[in-house]
Amino acid sequence: MACTDTLDTLDPTNPRAAACPLPAAPRPLLGVRAAAVRTRRATCRGELKNNIFSGISLQAWLPILRKRFFHIEWRTYWHRVLFITFMACVNTLMGFEDWLLYGTATKEAVLNDRPVFILGHPRTGTTLLHNLMAKDVSFGTPTTFQVGFPCGFLSLEPYSWTLASMVDKTRPMDNMQLSLDTPQEDELAVNVLSAGTSPYAIHPGARRVPFPAPALTPAASTAALAVAS
Repeated sequence: MACTDTLDTLDPTNPRAAACPLPAAPRPLLGVRAAAVRTRRATCRGELKNNIFSGISLQAWLPILRKRFFHIEWRTYWHRVLFITFMACVNTLMGFEDWLLYGTATKEAVLNDRPVFILGHPRTGTTLLHNLMAKDVSFGTPTTFQVGFPCGFLSLEPYSWTLASMVDKTRPMDNMQLSLDTPQEDELAVNVLSAGTSPYAIHPGARRVPFPAPALTPAASTAALAVAS
C-alpha cells in the first residue's frame, strides 16, 4: 500500500500508517561541518553588532529587564545585557544633553503634514524603494544612526564615527548596503523609545536575548509574528 499523504503517518487508525513510516531524524553533523556550525553558534552568541537596542535609554531598558528578567539565558547572553546596559547609560546622558541644548528648537520644529508611507510585505522591495526615494532632496528620511540612537543623536552625531563598527557593511537578510548613514525605517526608533513594544522586538526571540514580546492583543501578536517571520 503506497503512502499518498503525509498525514497518514500521524493517524494510528489509518491502515496506510504502516506503509507510511515517519521520516528519520536528521543525521548528526560530523567532522568539519559540525565544527563550523559550533564556531558559527559561538560567534553569534558573542556578537554585539546590529543590536536593535543599542540606542535605548535607561528609562526604557530597566522596565524591560524587570519584566523579562527570568526570560534571559544569563549564562549565554550576560555580555549582551551588560553591553546594552552600558549603552543605555551613554544614551541617557546624551538624551539629557539633547534636551538641554536642543529641547526648545525641537519643540518649535515645523513638520510636513503630508508624510509619505511605504507599505509592503517583507522581501518585496520596500527598502529599495525607500533608498531610491531618499535620493530625492524633496524628501526627508531618517538615517540608521538617527533611528538607532533616537534619545540623543544630535549630541552623539559628532562622535558617530566611533559607533560605525556596531553595524555590518551589509544587511544579513538580503546583502543590501548598510551603514549608519543609509536611510532606515523609523520603526526602529519606535521600538527603542517604547521600551520594546514594537513588533520589531520579536525578531531576536524572547528566550535567547533580553528582548520582550510586544504588548499586543493575541490577534495583533499573531499578525506581527507573521510579519517578522
